[in-house]
Amino acid sequence: TLAGPRLPGTREKSRSPGSSQLRLLELRHSTLLKKVQGAARFGPVWLASFGTVRTVYVAAPALVEELLRQEGPRPERCSFSPWTEHRRCRQRACGLLTAEGEEWQRLRSLLAPLLLRPQAAARYAGTLNNVVCDLVRRLRRQRGRGTGPPALVRDVAGEFYKFGLEGIAAVLLGSRLGCLEAQVPPDTETFIRAVGSVFVSTLLTMAMPHWLRHLVPGPWGRLCRDWDQMFAF
Repeated sequence: TLAGPRLPGTREKSRSPGSSQLRLLELRHSTLLKKVQGAARFGPVWLASFGTVRTVYVAAPALVEELLRQEGPRPERCSFSPWTEHRRCRQRACGLLTAEGEEWQRLRSLLAPLLLRPQAAARYAGTLNNVVCDLVRRLRRQRGRGTGPPALVRDVAGEFYKFGLEGIAAVLLGSRLGCLEAQVPPDTETFIRAVGSVFVSTLLTMAMPHWLRHLVPGPWGRLCRDWDQMFAF
């Protein structure tokens, strides 16, 4: 979700075509094909609601570009309030993912010369190339392991998910997690599961009223457990 000025030719949220809460849940957990179908059904901009969360989807690259170019120096992103609350409960700093305003701008300015500028990003070409080579080797090992044709990789999305984590760790942490090894280390497996699980529990806790956590503690408890495991890793 991106907050920004209203663009010419776009509808206000209350007048945008959209879907029910169940439809949004389907979109959240669907494949890319489902999202493409949503764009074909509703057009380049559509509104969806899940609980108290209302989201405007922008599916046209030209509109996304225009929106990003009109952002100020401190853009407003989707607020992952459960993540911020977890940081406060554990007395941890928010970091770039959950920081806002001046703190976000300060952290981003520190990262820019190290990661974001083209000259800096070029320094990681070799590191990322090694990760890509490991991904190709892993995909070759995974071919034919499940049901179907012998050349089929059963869970390509899962493999690229691990590739993303491995690439991020190689750049940000300067070390490898082992996500693409033939035998993934047990602690890395725990980390991978925690990262995947936290996004599911985040959606649920964002939609739930705060008082409901006492009656249905599962989602909030899972979110805290997942983040604790990631920080421990």
